[in-house]
Amino acid sequence: MLEMSPEAIGLADQNGALPIHLAAGQGSRSLAFCRMLIQANPNSVWIKDSRSSLPLHHASQWGNIAVAQYLFNLYPFGINVANIAGELPIHSAITGLKCRMDPEDAVSMVEFMLSCKLGAALDERQGAILLCQVLSGGYNRSNFDARLRVTKLLIDAFTDSLFLVDNNGLMPLHILCRDSNSVCVKRLHWRL
Repeated sequence: MLEMSPEAIGLADQNGALPIHLAAGQGSRSLAFCRMLIQANPNSVWIKDSRSSLPLHHASQWGNIAVAQYLFNLYPFGINVANIAGELPIHSAITGLKCRMDPEDAVSMVEFMLSCKLGAALDERQGAILLCQVLSGGYNRSNFDARLRVTKLLIDAFTDSLFLVDNNGLMPLHILCRDSNSVCVKRLHWRL
């Protein structure tokens, strides 16, 4: 199809997403296919969709580690690019805890994101926002353990974030108490 219509590689859908955004995220998630798309349109790695999300945001939320690593290697600065909601790819990875078929993939993605050179955009304050994001609702039995693992990863990476507030003026403990999540409270108790 690309041979017959090579210009299609640069055409966005109604959400401003190029084929690489879709393939890296909810689409095929195939590294080989993503490579082919990038080779056909090398600039697409840093083109944003209508929400100002890069292909790396999409891969972080729905894709696989191999695709995220590939996109990161091509455009390392992308790890610190915020979309229109102010979310970095690591925020997208945490959102993936709630929407992925296999929440363990989201844990691996968060581990990968934390291992990248996250710049000044991600400090203890942002760590508090990430922690509040992972502790807020939208979880069930299938992703609860993954949620706890990501919580520990974030606390280890941003220890002081336990005592900072998010954009709504809430500390992580406020979120836990509000959501009546006693298991998480007990798990975090040792850090307080």
